[in-house]
Amino acid sequence: LVLAARGQQHTGYVCVCTVHGVSEARRDPALRPIFNQSRLNTPDGMPLVWLGRWHGHSEVTRVYGPDLMLAVCDAGRATGLTHYFYGGAPGVAEALREKLCDRFPGLQIVGTFTPPFRPLSLEELAQLHADVAARKPDILWVGISTPKQEKFMAAHWQTLEAGLLIG
Repeated sequence: LVLAARGQQHTGYVCVCTVHGVSEARRDPALRPIFNQSRLNTPDGMPLVWLGRWHGHSEVTRVYGPDLMLAVCDAGRATGLTHYFYGGAPGVAEALREKLCDRFPGLQIVGTFTPPFRPLSLEELAQLHADVAARKPDILWVGISTPKQEKFMAAHWQTLEAGLLIG
């Protein structure tokens, strides 16, 4: 799914789920369809793995978010997969870009955007859309915590000019 996002637009979004996210979805009826409509939900925590196995899904394994990012960054180099980081405090996305590019020579991180710790204004949202449209990343990584990132991805995956959004 991730490598298939190469050169595509509006592929969807992936939720890397924790117990916290599932608990929030149980409490918030508006959040449930966001998880249900994602292209993929992965269990990022052993309690969800254990729950899956308890329900008879013996093949369920943990998909730890940082490991997923490392694997996608590494594997995507062969096909020229491009990445964009949205989230974090000022300087965090840039530091992550530097560390990942050092670790994975040839990795293409085409942009970063550090949002404020509040909902985006219309002007900020327009700025984000323009920046993403200029760079057209294959993967847009969203790191603004659960459930904000899931709600953000669901609201914007069809309008941001990116292939796949991953929370």
